[in-house]
Order: sequence, then structure tokens, then C-alpha cells
Amino acid sequence: MINGKQCTITWYVDNNKLSHVDSKVVDEVLKMVKGHFGELVISRGKEHDLLGMKIKICDDRKVDILMIDQIQEAIDMFPEPLEGKVSSPVAKHLWKTNDGCRELDKERSDLFHSTTENYSLLVNDQDQIWSLQ
Repeated sequence: MINGKQCTITWYVDNNKLSHVDSKVVDEVLKMVKGHFGELVISRGKEHDLLGMKIKICDDRKVDILMIDQIQEAIDMFPEPLEGKVSSPVAKHLWKTNDGCRELDKERSDLFHSTTENYSLLVNDQDQIWSLQ
């Protein structure tokens, strides 16, 4: 609590969020954080880029989250052509393993895990993809 009001600071890897009802308090806290970590990229207002997402706080108390750039990045990093159409990003056979298959080499394994992590951020409850606009 600062000046009787909640001050919230969140960290996720190298991304942070700081909020307080008084912008002067935000300025003072930022000064302390900069003193410890050095220069920061600061975003204020209703539109932000965070972890590949474009976040917009709307006047009707809603939040728009666009992940088109993140989806394109995941598609671009896939080493093989993507063909065909599917009705859902998740099918039951994707959750089964084939114990008889050979292991991926390190490069393909790293790429698989990186791509899978990107896709996992786009999928909710294993059968619903977040609404994209």
C-alpha cells in the first residue's frame, strides 16, 4: 500500500506491470526500479505489446487481445510446409505417444518444444482456440 492505495507490481521473465491510482506514485516506483535494473522500455496508456500479444483496454471495460503476430511467428518457425485444413487445433491423436518411433535430433527437438510452447499459448482447454480478430 502506498498513500493508502494498492500498488501492484508483477513480473514475468523480463516483462513487468506496475499500477497505482496515482501516476506520481508510478513515477517514483519506476525511478526505484530503474535504479536497480537500469533503463526500461515503458508503455503507458490503453495499448500495450506483451509477449507477442497486442493488448488494448477498451472504454466499455473490455480488453482486446490480438495474437496474430505470435501465430505468424509460430507458423514461420515450422520447418515443413503446413498443408490441409482442420476443424480444431487439437485432436485426440495428438495426445497419444508412439513408443516405437525414433527420437528427434537436438535441433528438431528444440524446434518442436519451442513451436509447441508457442502453440500452447494459443490453445485454451485443449479444444478451444482463443478468439482472434
